[in-house]
Amino acid sequence: MSVSVSDELQLFAQEIQRFLSPNTLRNLARDVGFVIGVL
Repeated sequence: MSVSVSDELQLFAQEIQRFLSPNTLRNLARDVGFVIGVL
């Protein structure tokens, strides 16, 4: 049985949310969005 990429990303996101505070996640998302916007 293969796991789809979206399922993998969902599990990954859940793990991140478990370890990082909402404020940290917001900062990370802002930084990542900035990097993607520049590229």
